Amino acid sequence: MMRLRFLGSTDVLGADGAPIAAVMTQPKRLALLAFLAAHSPHRFHRRDSLLAMFWPELSQPRARSALRRALFVLRRALGPDTILSRGDEVGTNPAVLWCDVTAFLEEIEAGRLADAVALHRGHLLEGLHVPSAPDFERWLDEERGRLRDAAARSAWTLAERADAAGSSDEAARWAGQALDLMPDDEAGLRRLIELLDRAGARTAAIRAYEGFAERLAADFGLDPAPETVDLIGSVRASRPVPSAKETVSRRPPSPNLIAVLPFTIRGPHALQYLREGIVDLLAAKLDGAGELRTVDQRRMLRYTDAMGLRDFAIDDARAAGAQFHAGWCLLGSIVATGHRLHIAVTLCQTTGEREIKADVGTYGEGEIFKAVDEIARHILAQWSTSHGGLLARLAAVTTESLPALKAYLVGEQAFRSGRFTEAIASYESAVRTDPTFALGHYRLAATLTARGASVSAQEPAARAWRHRERLNARVRLLVEAQRAALEGNATSAEGLCRSITRQVPTNVEAWVLLAETHFNYNPARGRSVLEAREAFERALRLDPRHVGALAHLVRLAALERRTDELEQLLGRFETERPDAEQAQAARIVGAFTLDRPDTRAQAIEALGSDPSALALAVVDVAVFARDIAGAEQLAEQIVTVGSSPSARAHGHTLLGYLALAANDPGRCLAALERAARDDRAAGLLHRGLVLAQDHVDAPTSTVEECLAQVDAWTPPRADAGVHPTLGTAELVVLRHYVLGHLHRRIGVLDATEAHAEQCAVAAPTSSLGIDLAAGLRAHVCMHEGDAAGALRELESLVGQYPLELALTSPFLLHVPERFLRGVALDALGRPEEAVGWLESLAQRSPFEFLLVQPAAALARSIRESRRSLQGAKRMP
Repeated sequence: MMRLRFLGSTDVLGADGAPIAAVMTQPKRLALLAFLAAHSPHRFHRRDSLLAMFWPELSQPRARSALRRALFVLRRALGPDTILSRGDEVGTNPAVLWCDVTAFLEEIEAGRLADAVALHRGHLLEGLHVPSAPDFERWLDEERGRLRDAAARSAWTLAERADAAGSSDEAARWAGQALDLMPDDEAGLRRLIELLDRAGARTAAIRAYEGFAERLAADFGLDPAPETVDLIGSVRASRPVPSAKETVSRRPPSPNLIAVLPFTIRGPHALQYLREGIVDLLAAKLDGAGELRTVDQRRMLRYTDAMGLRDFAIDDARAAGAQFHAGWCLLGSIVATGHRLHIAVTLCQTTGEREIKADVGTYGEGEIFKAVDEIARHILAQWSTSHGGLLARLAAVTTESLPALKAYLVGEQAFRSGRFTEAIASYESAVRTDPTFALGHYRLAATLTARGASVSAQEPAARAWRHRERLNARVRLLVEAQRAALEGNATSAEGLCRSITRQVPTNVEAWVLLAETHFNYNPARGRSVLEAREAFERALRLDPRHVGALAHLVRLAALERRTDELEQLLGRFETERPDAEQAQAARIVGAFTLDRPDTRAQAIEALGSDPSALALAVVDVAVFARDIAGAEQLAEQIVTVGSSPSARAHGHTLLGYLALAANDPGRCLAALERAARDDRAAGLLHRGLVLAQDHVDAPTSTVEECLAQVDAWTPPRADAGVHPTLGTAELVVLRHYVLGHLHRRIGVLDATEAHAEQCAVAAPTSSLGIDLAAGLRAHVCMHEGDAAGALRELESLVGQYPLELALTSPFLLHVPERFLRGVALDALGRPEEAVGWLESLAQRSPFEFLLVQPAAALARSIRESRRSLQGAKRMP
């Protein structure tokens, strides 16, 4: 058999064991062979899907020619029986081609884990890059991570089995291999240290720790987590390391409680006020920084006075801290030299070996407040306040302002608990205090986005990028990815996030941002929101209480009708994050998806009379729960409670598009007429866009009447009904765009082209005008039978709009253009891509319901045609 080795160094070997250079020297052919042979599960692939993956930049005929040439070269190099064709499908022949990836997965399935780990010699296709095939690059990234995780899990299973059998040496060897696969897994490092210590290999344990610590310092400028430092301290002291399974019978000390002891003063009696005074100042600075609390100072002083303690040794401090169940204690000294005060502090565990010493520096007596701030910042820099402790610790070394840091840590605690309103206030306080605090700006932008305020998040994201010089290279990538996502540049954001997760597979922030990019922007790229599932699940495995990942997985489970999974996720919300702001949205999705009247009534009542909250609920119920009647009920409530004309108009507009989902254009147009009574611009433009669609059954006279009304309308200087952030120039663009579509509907294509030109002229500095002009030209091309020309116009769309804007406008969502792209791709003989564009409609906003009915019908027709064609080819 020929042998394909793709894990680690890549080899394509003939039956004689000699390398086959014709395959190895051409990256795209090698990538094609690897995709066909290593794909799991092994199967045949449609040619059109291979064209889209490997030659997306070529026209259909040129791409097919390139594929034929590649397959010809592979067959000539490997043998005629290696690459098989089955109708319009292609695959490899496992009877003559052995592939290490397939063998690796088979060994795991068979339970031969040691053999599987031996096969995983390194990353899949190490060093291979095919920039012209981004879909292949994405598949390769995902497969690399999946295979690496599988190998690491196998190695840990072997380690656990060996440890249970009493073979500490073997257990440590397997654990070391697991950590080699996942070098940033700090919890895994601790498991390895415990195993090495039990095996008596303390030198190896210390070496493993030091290597990890050096890498963490080089990459992030941080120390390992406190629990890791504690563990290695026990090893260095040659003391028994307790198993993670052991429990402590007595009341354990609180890891978030710190006892600040009176300072020792060496100097004139006049400075003795600092003994207790500096403690009061320091305790006030530390208390409330995230989860950190301090022992009440009056109680502490009563205790030390009763014990007759004036100067403290480490053991005295630990005993004092233990009296109050504090996990940590702080003691310090002030030595006076002339008019200068030299300050040193020690932070130590009350029931452990860890000590952190700091020579804070020398200050004048008038600089005592500055000295206290410096002490507090040093302590907090070592403190991990949450599961996201990496950013918390990094924040402490990227701001010189203690109040800013303290506000940031309070915000972190609220953010992790899903209390976004509190978090926003804290982060805003942090960046007001220190405007150069990049991580404060970054987290403020993330929290605003989680609240659905992506437009407001753009400014703090830009400020985080502006002050990025204080951050390390990987966190800068994260800040850049956030900024790209908020600007609507999904491709850039996706690439940056993947770069981070390749380097640090345990980076929760990057996995969440990658998942949100897929969730929010995939439909506008002809891809399904369901691609977000894997990254959200990865984030939730790393942080089981992550509110955002939980909420989005609830929506995806509802969309796919995974009712058991939905029940489980909702249960996790109720037990782990019942007070999180996103819990209410999760309950709404669950109540309408699972069709529970009592729960539904409670959820609706909890929404109250806030039109914004009701509008967000309409999106969740219509798009993810797929309950159009329920969404209409909520939209009617917006009309009822709306105190402004624009709010009521928005409710009527939503009702109009929901009626299209129910295939009732007449009810849609009636709702949009009601919207026009409250907001003429909104009702008129939406009604014109609906009447311009070919599937809407309306007399020509009605279309012409609407055309005349839009033509006679003059956009105001601003109009909150269409969108509050659109200026007059953009409203003029929308007017010409709607007029162009209405003229196309009645067959006056010259007028459509003229309005396309006006779209570009009306807002020359805005991508909206350029995009909508291209959309109109694409419709003209398609009307004239030029599908290739239409596709070229559609591929030129920039389409970078903040999500908050796009979700509330069919114009910014490019709904007609996305539908047309599916039509054009089908006409050009690219059915798989066409179905992707058509089926991604209505996965993100009710405004996509404009064309959801014809899109679904065309997608069904394409799939049925393909099945019929495949059936005919199989007939003798």
